[in-house]
Amino acid sequence: MMRYYLFFLLSLCLFPLSVSAESLHIATIDLPPYGFLDGKEATGLCYELGNAIAREAGLEPENQLLPLARGMKNIANGSADMIIMLPNKEISVSADNLGPILPSEIVVFGLAQTPLRTVKDLRGKVVAFVRGSRYFTCNFSEIGAILYPLHGYEQGLKMLLNKRVDAVMGPKLGLYYTAQKTGLPRRAFGRPLTLCAAQGSVFLSKKVDSAVAARISAAVEHLVKTGRVQQLIDKYSLEQR
Repeated sequence: MMRYYLFFLLSLCLFPLSVSAESLHIATIDLPPYGFLDGKEATGLCYELGNAIAREAGLEPENQLLPLARGMKNIANGSADMIIMLPNKEISVSADNLGPILPSEIVVFGLAQTPLRTVKDLRGKVVAFVRGSRYFTCNFSEIGAILYPLHGYEQGLKMLLNKRVDAVMGPKLGLYYTAQKTGLPRRAFGRPLTLCAAQGSVFLSKKVDSAVAARISAAVEHLVKTGRVQQLIDKYSLEQR
């Protein structure tokens, strides 16, 4: 009897269960509204979208909320398979871009009493941004601002209200959503200055099997065509004025 039991244990090691082999490990950026905890439950635009992509591809999502820098690191070391984020040079080294899926507008928030009219108004100013984010399409390095990395949008907006930074940079959706959901006084912020347009994309680790990658790519295309992606965007798009 013991011999058969040992053989069973050995077979589990040599031939893992198909459920495990069919899992998709997703890193979701821990930033509202893209990924956050609602009570004890994880949710968010990219969290739901990542799960939808996995299931459409016939895979079981294993989704984890992580800081942006940690999510990119997990993609690079192979402990995560997929992440939805704005393109940058670092992620392109370890992951393939399956294409844009979330239109985004990169803006800068300042205070109402010191309005930002052009990018020249940012020269020499301290601008907070989420650690790990790189807005290469905006050519921000040419503006001459002093960049201040931090953990999230809420921290940046509160520092702005307390005049510890001069401005906060990030996706318009993320900044508006955070300001409204946390009850920060919207009138205290000036009209956002638009830097550039960007596209959040689905990035898949280069270590993922090509056949599985093809299924995921087809799933992304299907969700876009059927309007499921737009439904999720609308769900998390609070009034922006």
